[in-house]
This record gives sequence, C-alpha cells and structure tokens, in this order.
Amino acid sequence: MKTIKLFAFLMAMAIAMPAAAQVKVLGKSGNTSTTTAKKTTTTTAKKSAAPKASSSSYGSDYSNEGWQGGVGIDYQIADNFNAFGLHARIMYGISEEMRLSLMDEFYFKDGLSYLDNLDFDFHYLFNVADNIHVYPFGGATIQLSKSKDMTMSVPDIDNNGNIIYTDQTFGGESMSAFGLNLGCGVQYAINDQIAISAEAKYRFYFKENYKGQFVLGAGLIYHF
Repeated sequence: MKTIKLFAFLMAMAIAMPAAAQVKVLGKSGNTSTTTAKKTTTTTAKKSAAPKASSSSYGSDYSNEGWQGGVGIDYQIADNFNAFGLHARIMYGISEEMRLSLMDEFYFKDGLSYLDNLDFDFHYLFNVADNIHVYPFGGATIQLSKSKDMTMSVPDIDNNGNIIYTDQTFGGESMSAFGLNLGCGVQYAINDQIAISAEAKYRFYFKENYKGQFVLGAGLIYHF
C-alpha cells in the first residue's frame, strides 16, 4: 500500500513540474513584451515632445548689434549741382535699437576731380513689422572737393610787339566744408546676414556759399 502511495506521489510530481516550468517561461516572456512596449512608448513620447523646427524666416534672426558693412548708390540734389555717386559704410550696433555709422560717398561730376562726403551718423531703429526697421538718424558731415586743372590760352606780346597766345594750365581749387546730416531710412532683412536699405537725408553746411543738399540712397548691408 505504501508503495502504491509513493508511486502516485512521484507521478503527480512528474506531471506538476513541467507545468510549473511552462508557467514560469510564459511569465518571463510576458515581462519582456511589457518592457519592450514600455520602451517603445517612451521613445515615441520623446520624439513627440521634441520641438519642431521653427518656420520663421531667417530675417527674423537678423541682429542690429555688432559690426556691419555696406555698399550702395546715391543721388545728390542741389541747385544746378545734381550728381550720382557710390558709397561704402561701416556700422557698429551698440544694441538692437542704437547704431553708429561711418559712410563715405564719392560723386561723379563734370568739372571736378573729386567730390567726397564723409558722414558720421547715429541711427535709432524701430521694429515696425516682421524683418522691417525704420530709423531716423543725424550726425556730422564733411565735404571735400577739387576742381579739375584748366588749360587756357593767355595773350602775350613778343619782342616784335606782336600779340601771341600761349597755353597755361591752372591747378584746380580744393575746397572743404563742415555741416550736419538729418534724415530717415528703412531697412528690410532678407536673411540673418543680409539686409537692404533706403535713405533720404538733407545736408546743410556752416560755410558761406555752400548750399544745402538733398540726398537719396539705397544699398546692401552685411552683418559680420
């Protein structure tokens, strides 16, 4: 009888052990699937939380601070003294609103060897729209000019009392005058380094016989 009971017990153990092992394996497999699902969910959440690239234009990143340079064209209007010219400038932005500008304008005019204006101005910039600034400005100006050499036939009398003419060259006269600039400009940022500008200004001088000048200009600005 004891032998039968022992045999029955061993048989029950033999049947129970594989079943238990199977349950254990299934449990591990389920945990792995759960872990994988958690990792996938976490990764997806991180990707969803990542910030999207900004859709704003490069122009919105243009800074008026720091060093900037530019070139452009100008048209000077004065009484019987209109002229086209070119300019080069260097600017330094103290802040987004305040900027210093040094501009050299060179004009082309018949009868003059050169006509040059050196302007030192202060700009105050207002952001009026996306990528657009308007800036009133004012400062000092110095004009330098020189007339071309002239050759003239000058009458003279030779040893026989005859009138003869000889060519003589007279050196051009150099002139200079100091004055002030007052004007306004508008600037549009194309991208984060390049902007285009247009300006209008009036110059007046502290020198007799020097009349005021109205100047229109346009150009490119590059942010270093």
